[in-house]
Amino acid sequence: MVIKPGQVLILNQQQCRALVTDEEVVELVEKVLGDYARGDAVNPIKGHMPFFPDHNGWINSMPSWLRKENVAGIKWAGMGEDNPKKHNLPQCSATIILNDTDTAFPIAVMDGTGIMAWRTGAAAAIMAKYCCKSNAKTLTVVGAGVQGTSAFHMMMITLPKLSEIRVMDIRKEAVDQFIDEGKERYPHLIFKGYGDLAPSIAGSDIVLTAVHGNGAEGDDILDYLPLDKGTTLVSIAGGLSLHKIRDRCDWSVMDFTECFVHRINETIGYMKEVFGVDQPALTTDIADVEIGDVIIGKALGRQNDEQIVHAAGVGMSIEDLIVAHTVFMRAVERDIGVVVDLIN
Repeated sequence: MVIKPGQVLILNQQQCRALVTDEEVVELVEKVLGDYARGDAVNPIKGHMPFFPDHNGWINSMPSWLRKENVAGIKWAGMGEDNPKKHNLPQCSATIILNDTDTAFPIAVMDGTGIMAWRTGAAAAIMAKYCCKSNAKTLTVVGAGVQGTSAFHMMMITLPKLSEIRVMDIRKEAVDQFIDEGKERYPHLIFKGYGDLAPSIAGSDIVLTAVHGNGAEGDDILDYLPLDKGTTLVSIAGGLSLHKIRDRCDWSVMDFTECFVHRINETIGYMKEVFGVDQPALTTDIADVEIGDVIIGKALGRQNDEQIVHAAGVGMSIEDLIVAHTVFMRAVERDIGVVVDLIN
């Protein structure tokens, strides 16, 4: 297949999934985070447009440029919090557009919802790999949904010596499904299900949270629960509220601190304006280091096995684009997808 100037390749979620493996997604995301730390990838601060109070959701605009791969693009990411109940759709969605850097014309439009789930899980797994204590064996997954499940599978790639997996969710059927599927795929692991949060995290080496947290609104699920020394908290969503991170953790690792602060402060502003919830603005001292610097050996993910470490990411579109670029190249090689003439 040849994509001529002015043409665009269209790929759906099933096609994207068939063209990349979990192991490759982890490898690609770790690579591009290192590239970013070295200056070989450009990732501007994301644009955030909420629909409150008219609609319960928002859209993020996330452009980036991969210098080594000579490709640029954007991820349009949306959140419709009422989607599952009202429309039988996932809360999160995304579309990825790749652009040729010579012409700036788009060359591909593909589903980004699946890619977003895979790379988010991979980023969490990479955070855990570089931030957990040396003999970590036990993982607690709080939230047995798409993101929690994806991150668990990715952590089995980055931390293959994990031996006990605890699954906590208020939905018993979600816990049961997670464990049934987990036992089939990883028969050597010990799985334990929980409906109560406190016992699920007690004595756990890594606590992954993938739930709808309160964000800027107030207290979050781990704010007042005991945390053992040496615990690594990896947050996809939910966990500790922002004003508790420095109080309760010894070390803080993020992916893109400036963007994280900007994004959260936008939310704080909207919460005050629309809902009357007043929270202090976030500052960049919320983090000690960024994960890209840890990957390239410029910083430490933790300083010792006694520290309680908090690791979180705002999400970087370089992660989506590196996966999308790999998908695109393979689709072209294997003649997969539909080519559309964008212009005459």
